[in-house]
Amino acid sequence: MVNYNSKLYWRAYVNETNYAGGDAGAAYAETEPANVAALTSDNTPMNVEQAYPDQEYLQPTERPAGLAGDVVQTFTTGILIKPAKKIQWVQNSTWIDKMVAYKDNEAALPVGSWCEVFETGTGTYAAYGGFMTTYILSIPEGNAAKPQEEIDYKYYSSKTATAGNFTSKAWDTTTPKIKKDFTLTVDSVDYKFKTLTLTIVALFEEDPGSSQYQNKYPYFIGYESIEIEFTTREYDSDHMLDFKAEAFDPCTITIAGWGKTLTLNNMKPKNDTMNVFVQPESGNKMYSGIFEMGGDTNPSTA
Repeated sequence: MVNYNSKLYWRAYVNETNYAGGDAGAAYAETEPANVAALTSDNTPMNVEQAYPDQEYLQPTERPAGLAGDVVQTFTTGILIKPAKKIQWVQNSTWIDKMVAYKDNEAALPVGSWCEVFETGTGTYAAYGGFMTTYILSIPEGNAAKPQEEIDYKYYSSKTATAGNFTSKAWDTTTPKIKKDFTLTVDSVDYKFKTLTLTIVALFEEDPGSSQYQNKYPYFIGYESIEIEFTTREYDSDHMLDFKAEAFDPCTITIAGWGKTLTLNNMKPKNDTMNVFVQPESGNKMYSGIFEMGGDTNPSTA
């Protein structure tokens, strides 16, 4: 038995030219990066558990006729691709850019896929064809609070890498963003938010084709949801009571702070989320609510 410490874990990536191609390889070529110098440092992880890519062979057991009662038969029937998760400080716009890039690529393989090389202490691995399913930006209270990104992602395959080619890759040392770096506007109205959570969920049709890899053809379907949950001290009469009017009144929302600005068009309040008619127990009113997709959202970063 061997003990391992978190200091042994690291991950870094290289953007793929073609899905699951690895470092500048053709689609599905799984071309391993040459060495650690070919990799880009990943954002610094938060001090919570991270889930690295993991691949297992499916080996169900059966009890066919003719076997004794204490005997089963094991067969290898395919490959299980287990979803991964990274929770990290916001240091750049890399991951929000990747999520927004799926736009207008319906029925196509995910653009912006990446090959991730990582070390678990027990070995060095390379996962090919990374694509995001959920992106969450969370900004807590306090001007010095560090916003965090939570990213759920899948991939085509995960293989043992050539350990001798990869020494530890340091995490990104760029100064993390803090709350005061971010702004939220609704139709150009500054919301001066106290807390903010942006959640974007992308849908993919995952088809193995004739292979045993369940994510060989992850065709983009669309965004299942784009939502912004907020709290603020200031009442916005122009949007918080939109449902009092029968006519639909879309709004444009921007979030700036990654070093870029995310623009979401045709957003709307989500039914039964604006707490305008809730009396505070004492003191000043804290308004809260959720905005969601209401039409052609056309997300973009610039």
